[in-house]
Amino acid sequence: MKKLLLLVAMAVVSLSAHCQIEELQKKANKGNAEAQYKLGEMYDKGDSIPQDYGEAMKWYTKAANKGNADALCAIGSMYYYGEGVEKNDSIAVVWYMKGVAKNHPKSFRNMGNMYYRGDGVAKDTNKAIEYYRKSAELNCPSAYFNLGFLHLKGEILEQDYDKAYTNFKKGAELGSPGCMYMLGDLYANGINVEQNDSIAMYWYIKSAELGDADGQYLLGYCYEDGVYFEQSYTEAAKWYTLAAKQGLYTAQTDLAVLYINGTGVEKNFDEAFNWMSKAAAQGSGLAQYNLSLMYEDGIGTAPNDSLYIEWLTKAATTGYVSAQGRLGDMYIYGIDVEQDMNKGAELLKLATEQGDVESIYMIGMLYKEGVGLEKNYAEALNYLSLAIEKESPEAMYAMGDMYNEGNGVEENDSIALEWYKKSAEYGDDDGQYIMGTLRLTGEILSQDYAEAKKWFMKSAEQGNAKSQFSLGIMYAYGYGVQQSYAEAIKWYKLAAEQDHVEAQYNLGIMYCAGQEVDVDYNEALKWWTRSAKQGYARAQYEVGLMYLKGEGVEEDEVEAKRWIEKSAEQGYIKGVYALALLYEEGVGVIQDYNKAVELYQLLADNGSKDAKKKVKQLKKKIKKQKK
Repeated sequence: MKKLLLLVAMAVVSLSAHCQIEELQKKANKGNAEAQYKLGEMYDKGDSIPQDYGEAMKWYTKAANKGNADALCAIGSMYYYGEGVEKNDSIAVVWYMKGVAKNHPKSFRNMGNMYYRGDGVAKDTNKAIEYYRKSAELNCPSAYFNLGFLHLKGEILEQDYDKAYTNFKKGAELGSPGCMYMLGDLYANGINVEQNDSIAMYWYIKSAELGDADGQYLLGYCYEDGVYFEQSYTEAAKWYTLAAKQGLYTAQTDLAVLYINGTGVEKNFDEAFNWMSKAAAQGSGLAQYNLSLMYEDGIGTAPNDSLYIEWLTKAATTGYVSAQGRLGDMYIYGIDVEQDMNKGAELLKLATEQGDVESIYMIGMLYKEGVGLEKNYAEALNYLSLAIEKESPEAMYAMGDMYNEGNGVEENDSIALEWYKKSAEYGDDDGQYIMGTLRLTGEILSQDYAEAKKWFMKSAEQGNAKSQFSLGIMYAYGYGVQQSYAEAIKWYKLAAEQDHVEAQYNLGIMYCAGQEVDVDYNEALKWWTRSAKQGYARAQYEVGLMYLKGEGVEEDEVEAKRWIEKSAEQGYIKGVYALALLYEEGVGVIQDYNKAVELYQLLADNGSKDAKKKVKQLKKKIKKQKK
């Protein structure tokens, strides 16, 4: 029943509005200038009828031709904002001055703005004040806002909080939403009045209800964060929408985020993209950065790497620090852009000027390594120290490296250890790995498996592959924990999936030997191959054997020789011996005793007794062949 009554009420309101428009249309068609202006205003604002700037200009022009001052001013604003016509400040001035000639209050105020900004006329702050004051004398509410703001900031006019308050209060009494908002600010911050949140919110709410975009945005923020009001995403979305429709980019950005997350509104990526695009087009660095990420991930639009980089670059140029840091890293490492160390360093330096701790740390590292910047340990120490002041765990770890390596400071293991420990305590996964390793091996620090496990676990949970591998080792061999191949496999896999070569190799061993898992040559070969392709000699040797024996793969002597040779080239003893054997037996290669002797001799020179025997045996065979 309630829903039915609501629908009936809405229909009555709609019918009433339609009747009013029809009545206004009749008067306008008969030449009534006031009706023509009001009809133009309705089209201009989209009030009760679809917004149509062309229709608005048509009716404003009819009213202006009859001398209606409101219409003269409105046409000036359409030229100033480029609504329905091409933006033209000079023509806007012409129309505003026509309004001034008719003593129109808002026209005086708008001309004050033109002189203040230097739009369409030469900038003249004295004339701006003159026009603002004349407009105020004619009781234009927004003129009081301008005068109050200039007194508040001490810009052009002397800073005078009393006069600022007086102007805002007068403007608010005349119905200026902007003045109401500023009164809210004065009470919120206790400027020339006793600080009072209740009075501040009274004025903020009034300003929002009367259409002030800043007031509407503030209410949206308060509802979203549960400040002053009970948290309500629905109310937040309502107020953000009102402000966003007036073009406030902060509201457009936050509204887009609500649509992305589906909080207070139904999740809608298209709407999110629409509002974020509007905010970005106005030059908001945050919106430009967010829009770049939407292009990268395909949120509300098709993924587009080119537009991702374009908007990220715009955000960085605008001065948005996260964009500068991200783009700087991308140029340093050549991620999605052509590598350019110098450009990367320039962007990171811009971010450091805004105090971005990650960028400060990165600049320190660039000076340390001489990448993108000339190597300079003094500068490296300077930037790392600045980052440490901002509690950067990564910088603490790097400082440990500086003392460990003696870069720019006297080498000192004790001080290095202090920094490694501090970085670990602040959550740096590499620092935690170092502390775990020192406790596991008993180097420098006393051996303590429980401490080792603690640090490895903290690091591994952050995704550190080296620590995940180390935990696998501890469980595989029962170092301070109950031996568990199942746990070892779990941690090896996590590290192996991040391409940790030793973890991949050990996984292959476990699948080949059937440790806590069924023997699976296919899995063994898979992990050994991934490790081998990264150049791990032991894995290359095992892959070669798999091809030689036909385990997990079709037997292939040539492929076996290829992998074993790769292993041997790195000096892996088993690989060298196996390659020598292949040449001796002529497996996968043409039999070549001389090559076999050469390889066995390498091993013999390093103390291999078996290799020495092989050398003697083959030399005898070579002699016989010559006879």
